Amino acid sequence: AYNFALAIKIDYQKRWFEARKQFVESGLDEKAAGKKASEQVGRMPNYMSIATNEWTQLRDEVCPWYPEVPRRVFVGGFQRADAAFKNWFDSKSGRRSGAAMGWPKFKSKSKSRESFVIASDIQPSFVTNLNRYIKTGELADMDYRHIKVPKCGEVRLTPGSAGQLRQLGRTMLAEAKTGELITRITSGTISRLGDRWYVSLVISGPFVPDAISTKRQRRNGVVGVDLGSGRFYATTSEGLSIINPKFVSKYEQELARANRTLAKTAKGSAARMKALARLRRVHARSALARDGFSHQVSAWLTSQFAGVAVEKFDLASMLASAKGTV
Repeated sequence: AYNFALAIKIDYQKRWFEARKQFVESGLDEKAAGKKASEQVGRMPNYMSIATNEWTQLRDEVCPWYPEVPRRVFVGGFQRADAAFKNWFDSKSGRRSGAAMGWPKFKSKSKSRESFVIASDIQPSFVTNLNRYIKTGELADMDYRHIKVPKCGEVRLTPGSAGQLRQLGRTMLAEAKTGELITRITSGTISRLGDRWYVSLVISGPFVPDAISTKRQRRNGVVGVDLGSGRFYATTSEGLSIINPKFVSKYEQELARANRTLAKTAKGSAARMKALARLRRVHARSALARDGFSHQVSAWLTSQFAGVAVEKFDLASMLASAKGTV
C-alpha cells in the first residue's frame, strides 16, 4: 500500500518538475513557474483521493488478496506515504529541523521494518463489555489478556502487557460508570522485532495535569545531563558519570557467528530462512538491551530530580560544519 501510493506521488512530482522546467525555459522565474506548474498538473493526490480513486480501480489487479486484510491497513500505508513526502517538503523548505531528508524511497520486503497501522478498528477485548455496560447496565468479566484485531480475531498478550491494559480498563470503567467514555483507542501499530510481535496503542483521553514532585525530587532540584558518545553514556551536572554498556560489542561475536551461518546457506532454502530468523533474534535482543538501558537511566533521573535539562546535541551537523578543520 505504501509503495502503491508512493509510486503515484512520485509520478505526479516528476510531471510537476517537468512542467516547471518548461515554464522556466519560457522566461518565468522559479516561483511563478512553480505556480503555473501546479495549475497545470493539479494538486498532489493525498491518501483520501488515492484510497477512493486509484486504489478502488486497481486493487483487484495489484493485490487480489486484499479482502483478507483489514481495509484500514491499506489506508495506513497511504498515510505513511503522505508523511514521507511531507517530511521531504518540510526539509527542503527549512520547516523541518535536523538533518536533511532525502527523496522518499520504496520499502523493501527484506529490509524494511515489518509494521502496519490499523485505525479505530483495533480494540482491547474489554471495550465490548464496557459498551454493553453503558447500554444495559450489566458488567461481565473484563478481559485484559486479549486484543481484537480485524480479520485475525482475539490475540493473546503477554502478562506484562495485560497489566498495562488492566490499568487502562480501570480508567475506562470509571468513566463508563458516569455514563460517558472519554478515553478511547484511536489506532494501533502492530510491528515485528525478531520473532515477536508488538502492539502500540494510541489513546485519546482527558487532560492529565502535571504530577506533583516528591520531597526527594524537590530537595535535589534540577539536574543537567550531558549525553556522551564514547566511554560514558551520560554525565550529570553533579559529576556522576554513567558508563556506556556498549551492547553492540557485547553481541558482536554472536552476530558474527549468525552472519557466517547465514552466508553458508543457499538462497531460497529452508536452512537460510532458519539462519535468517536466528540473526533477527540476535539483533532484536541487542536492540531491546539498548532500549531497556536508556529507559532505566531516564526512569532513575526522573524519579530523583524535579527537572532534567538535556542539551540539543546534533553530532552530524557539528561534524559537517567542522569538516576540513582541525
